[in-house]
Amino acid sequence: MTQEELDIILAKKPSDIVKDLQVTSYTVPKWSDLEKQYDPSKHSINDTSIYPPKLNNNQQDDFKRTALALQKLAVNRVAQSMFSVPVERKFNTPDANDATADAADAFEEVYRTENYIDSENIERAKSLNKACQIATVWSVLERESKIKDQASKFTLVHNTYSEPDGYKLYPVADQYGTLLVISISYTDQSKKEHFDVYVNGEQPKYLALIKEAEWVKNEDLSNDKLEVFPVVYTHLPEPVWGGDDGTNLVEQLEEMESYQGLYIKRNALPTFTLDYGETEGQTKSTTTETADDARRIIKVGKGVI
Repeated sequence: MTQEELDIILAKKPSDIVKDLQVTSYTVPKWSDLEKQYDPSKHSINDTSIYPPKLNNNQQDDFKRTALALQKLAVNRVAQSMFSVPVERKFNTPDANDATADAADAFEEVYRTENYIDSENIERAKSLNKACQIATVWSVLERESKIKDQASKFTLVHNTYSEPDGYKLYPVADQYGTLLVISISYTDQSKKEHFDVYVNGEQPKYLALIKEAEWVKNEDLSNDKLEVFPVVYTHLPEPVWGGDDGTNLVEQLEEMESYQGLYIKRNALPTFTLDYGETEGQTKSTTTETADDARRIIKVGKGVI
């Protein structure tokens, strides 16, 4: 998409803007597919159409369905390895003096303390590694704060958006691969639909659309003149566990563990044989061992009925 094509879209009515911007320039797996791999409760080992129940004498499923949360483990481990050591920021200033040092300290206070960026980076990495795309929006609010004992009437805040949290992301790049516009779609607690549009370019802007009877522009929130483009967008071609190939390996392990659990349960208790003697010429008992025998006793020999 070019800047000229985007300008034509933004000049349309809100409903057409929403329709035309629900596209993406990047190939990213759908979260609806990734969630089935990421959530162990949705793994195929729990699907009774693939692994039918193995009923015991009490008509209960005896199959030990063992789902492994290895995708979650991979996401957590990779995120921790990425940011277990906090990011060290270096500031390049033309003149090193007390003023620039104080400015760097103030920035660190805002970024590390007020915006808890070290812990937030780990959470952002988790969202990225499992959902394959995230967007972080930075904003300056007119709200009093204190930075290194200095009073300020502004507060720097941020929000990270990802599909597991209920947001749809629609990033669009220009012909040079630069992010041109990104839209974030979501439903609030009152069940109203929102469509936030952040436009990059010579004059960044923010467009807030809300669906009433139809899509309308929220004039109170929209801003046609942003000083900077406030969005940081990142995406991956596949989740860190390897997508379908990684999931196939996990499913093989789940199947082996489940059948092994069934075998262990059925063979964990010993079987006792009571031999009453004089078995020669006698008919042995027709009693047979079953999986749910409390004592598992087989009787053979004289006088056995």
